[in-house]
Amino acid sequence: MFKATLIPVEKALKGANIHKEAVDDIVIVGGSTRIPKIQKLLQDFFNGKILNKSINPDEAVAYGAAVQAAILKGDASERIKDLLLLDVTSLTLGIETAGGIMNPLISQNTTIPCKQTKLFTTYVDNQTSVLIQVYEGVSSTTKGNNLLGKFELTGIPLAPRGMPQIEVTFDVDTSGILSVSACEKNSRRSNRITINNDKGGLSRREIKHLVDEAENFKLQDSKHSALVIAINNFENYAFTLREVMEADETRNRLSWNDRRKIISACNESIAWLEANRADGEESDFEEKQAELIQLIDSILGFQSYLLVQPSAVETWSELWGSDGGQDRRTDNVQMHYNRFLPSDYQTYVRPSSR
Repeated sequence: MFKATLIPVEKALKGANIHKEAVDDIVIVGGSTRIPKIQKLLQDFFNGKILNKSINPDEAVAYGAAVQAAILKGDASERIKDLLLLDVTSLTLGIETAGGIMNPLISQNTTIPCKQTKLFTTYVDNQTSVLIQVYEGVSSTTKGNNLLGKFELTGIPLAPRGMPQIEVTFDVDTSGILSVSACEKNSRRSNRITINNDKGGLSRREIKHLVDEAENFKLQDSKHSALVIAINNFENYAFTLREVMEADETRNRLSWNDRRKIISACNESIAWLEANRADGEESDFEEKQAELIQLIDSILGFQSYLLVQPSAVETWSELWGSDGGQDRRTDNVQMHYNRFLPSDYQTYVRPSSR
């Protein structure tokens, strides 16, 4: 029971991304810190560092609340001018992407106000809408997190999968109000949602329960996330490679026989993936992707390296004469794919994993 008191300390250090040796002062607050055994555990944890007992452990919370109230009121008096209290996000904020994966935009314990933007793309050809589902939590999958709200971005121009660029922005203000917007960069179609503290947010007890559950199912969620990532990586590689082989600039630089072999291999890979998506293991998809890469290497030799290595996109562009990295298909090879499931696709084509 005593050792359990160190768990919040370890989580605080991890959340702040600092090592315990970097801590300058250890201020103990809360009535339980009066227990000698707990003081000894804390001191040992911090390698014998002397604990700071200058603050009454029962009054510390009241002091902090009073200072925060003064700051929010705009008090500029001498007594608090050098004091700074920072509010942070209690849980990670993100959206759901393909396979029920939580894609974080703002991490837990980020100081507010804060703002973060990420690029996403579509999951299927000619997809005209995406469903933005906003979650809070610490699990790597959305089934273990809390849904805050959702909205649709519609009117996306018809295009192959992976071509549209959808900019999603999370903005948390000083009051903790979250604004989420999505904008398709080409058409400038956009939509947004505002989530207040009292709308869908969790209580402290619920937050603790969510964190505890995420810890209990961490291994299971980690395995599921790794499986989905392996599927997405293989799928994205096969589709993107096929698109590159069908592009005009490729037709002018590779023989029809080479392109035919590669396109056929991509089609076989995609068919295998669909047949094994439901019950395949992570290693199965990784092995099949490795086999596809090996086949491409045997056909193209050195040029295959330029196809499978994102860092080599600029060299690939120069070799094949694209417009200096601005070609959209070339960008797709370099792009980290975060694919949305459109609402109808999620409901009718691929059953939810939850």
